Amino acid sequence: MAALLVGLGAATAAAGGGLLDGRPPGIEVSPGAPSSASIADVAGFEPFAFEDGDPDDFLERGRDGYAHPLYAFSPGGAAASAARTARFRSRIEDAAERHEIEPETLEALVMLESAGRPEVAAGDDPDSAVGLGQILPGTATGLLGMSVDLEASKRLTRGIARERGRAGRARSSRVRRAALRRAAGFARRRREIDERYDPTEALDGAARYLGIAQPRFGREDLAVASYHMGIGNLKDVIDAYVAPSRPARTTSATVEERDLSYPRLLFDSTPLENRRTHRLLAGFGDDSRSYLFRVEAAREIMELHRDDPEELARLERLHAQWPSGELVLRPPEDSEPFADPGALRDAYEGGDLLPLPDAPQRLGYTLDPGLGRFAAGSEDSDPSLYRGLRPEAVATLLFITKEVRRVAGRADLRVTDAVRDPAAPNGAGEPPRAFSPHATGYAFDIAREYGSPRVGRAFAHVLERLRALRVIDYVYERDEIHIGVGPDAERLLPVQEALVPEPE
Repeated sequence: MAALLVGLGAATAAAGGGLLDGRPPGIEVSPGAPSSASIADVAGFEPFAFEDGDPDDFLERGRDGYAHPLYAFSPGGAAASAARTARFRSRIEDAAERHEIEPETLEALVMLESAGRPEVAAGDDPDSAVGLGQILPGTATGLLGMSVDLEASKRLTRGIARERGRAGRARSSRVRRAALRRAAGFARRRREIDERYDPTEALDGAARYLGIAQPRFGREDLAVASYHMGIGNLKDVIDAYVAPSRPARTTSATVEERDLSYPRLLFDSTPLENRRTHRLLAGFGDDSRSYLFRVEAAREIMELHRDDPEELARLERLHAQWPSGELVLRPPEDSEPFADPGALRDAYEGGDLLPLPDAPQRLGYTLDPGLGRFAAGSEDSDPSLYRGLRPEAVATLLFITKEVRRVAGRADLRVTDAVRDPAAPNGAGEPPRAFSPHATGYAFDIAREYGSPRVGRAFAHVLERLRALRVIDYVYERDEIHIGVGPDAERLLPVQEALVPEPE
């Protein structure tokens, strides 16, 4: 990072114009000339490049980046799903021992796949993935040796739904009990003819899959990733990554020779580097590329359920307060909001807030003409107070712009919302909440309008990558994308320092 700043010394000392325009009235502007460095000067800056990085660190980042859906969408909440899954712990341990895999891995997979519900079906039909391990009928019979009479399973499933519906409509307890008895009988019969619905057999099937995949790839993380992606698909990804070199005789030998982990395959592949690998991974439209991270998030939830239920409850509360993991990155109690316009002015004077530079030709984004006006709330208020961000957030915006331009060849994003104080009106499209990350200066919004589809795709890639690196989290709103910046964004500060030097 130091080399970056030294290399930019001449550029930052050169004359330029307009970077600090928009500073709130009364805030002194440095007599020194603002930077004229351009995005091109920092194009190669990438503090999160995998290179020879620690796969475990990247795995942990991905785990945290993709944890939110497990807290937000687990039936009854993450703690309830963990409790349901924990009921099967002894059977999980038995299946894991039979197939020589880690019981915590199988447990996490079950928590993610079914939230501990033996009868759940992905499409409410036995044709889809069903049971504790969410196993497809073809995989069950073709690879795992499970017994599945699909047509009979469908008939029994319809019968169960019919009888449970009757029980729900029944006016007498006698009719209700009779319908529930019939439904239970159909369910017992279904477990016999479709082993995916039998908890013991389903756990054995999921463990058997991992027991097949792990020696095939030689690593647990790759075996887990293949559970959703498929063994053949993951082999294609590995072959693409080592190309143009020929893979070794076996996939596990290729993995060992190249020291391949799943984090390396994912984080070392972009639209510009290892492009074929990136295209294969991006082509899976079913969250396959993030599956391993979500299993790791489930593993952590199960550990917290056993060892630290209070921390699990705290995380549940934070995830429930916002439609992303943003408040986990920066909990409200650790991110003091700017209380009023006076606090904003003090923050600009102290350097805790920076005015957003408005230099679209060089920085690749524009400030929406209405930015700050809506937050100001009245003609007497000063809109320029609401056209700034924390230095880490400015650095993140500049890094995003840099990366979008590097991938797409251009970047024309439009910033629609930045810092606010709690008394400022909510921006259009944002749900009203007691606490807004905008009031901390660590959040900003980007319009969902792009100069070209290529820019839009590049922007989506950059956002997903930064989420997987635990740098940001974000929410798609109707017209905007809301982006919250976490503590790890400090590693992006050299971009902000190079392009937007602080006043002397």
